Amino acid sequence: MEHSTSAVNWQPRNVAKRPGEMARNSLSHFGRGADGILFFQWRASRSGAEKFHSAMLPHAGTSSRVWNEVVDLGAKLGRLAEVRGSRVRADVAILWDFESFWAQDLEWRPSEDVSHDERIRAYYEKLWRDGITGYRFILIGIGVSQFFLAGSGYVLSRANQYNAREAMTWLVGAVGQAGDTELRVLFLSLAVVLPAVFLMTRQLAALELGDDTAKALGVRVETMRLALMLTAVVLIALATAVAGPMAFVALIAGPIASRLVGAGSSALLAAAFVGASIVLAADLVAQHALPAQLPTGVVTGAIGAPYLIWLLVSVNREGRGG
Repeated sequence: MEHSTSAVNWQPRNVAKRPGEMARNSLSHFGRGADGILFFQWRASRSGAEKFHSAMLPHAGTSSRVWNEVVDLGAKLGRLAEVRGSRVRADVAILWDFESFWAQDLEWRPSEDVSHDERIRAYYEKLWRDGITGYRFILIGIGVSQFFLAGSGYVLSRANQYNAREAMTWLVGAVGQAGDTELRVLFLSLAVVLPAVFLMTRQLAALELGDDTAKALGVRVETMRLALMLTAVVLIALATAVAGPMAFVALIAGPIASRLVGAGSSALLAAAFVGASIVLAADLVAQHALPAQLPTGVVTGAIGAPYLIWLLVSVNREGRGG
């Protein structure tokens, strides 16, 4: 993706870029699919109109801010080399012939009020603000979950009071409801499933780089994705069978664990410990910090629901939500 390190010489007002702006733009291009970052000039011209156009090596030489930012950007891109070549499937594409854009401004067009530049920007901004992201999957999952919960609610309305109260506790989720038999099955199952999870950690890290990169690293993408999904379903089923569906624990545990371990590290084990800590802390609050004892899932839901709302609002505000 070609752009400039700072000011250009062809705009009505050629303003220099602020500190960090060049790196932000470059990494944004890279994150959106560019395999390389190009600049118009290596060394700033000494004469002619292009002497006003910024370059990687400006007139001020290697002691300038622009040069230091270029060197720093090169180091950052070097650490991202393994991501090069990865691809993300696009849901929408805008096709525009830049070479003939001048023809779109000629007199023979439907209306002089139609501007190719304005139309392209309008379409792009609309698609950007209404973009389809992974958060759509979360919303679909919540919708499907509520659909089945509605069926459970109907069944509970037909049950007697004692059975309905006990079933509601299991539907919300509570610690301490499982007996010896359930715990024995849980430990035996984890002894089989957890080693498989840790064996797939390396492949999981490769999948995070994209399908193409993962295939280049020797990962069987479809097989591994299916194995991960089945393993996740088994683990979720085990946890739900023992404690019930604790609302929002998985949604909160992952981001917290990622922040704790930092970028570039696997957060799998940390997420498990964070999730367990959240459940235990919520159980302490539910049993001892409230006027009446409540199921643990009520507390996790009270914490997770505002977080989900904040997450969706912040994503839409940035133009990345659906």
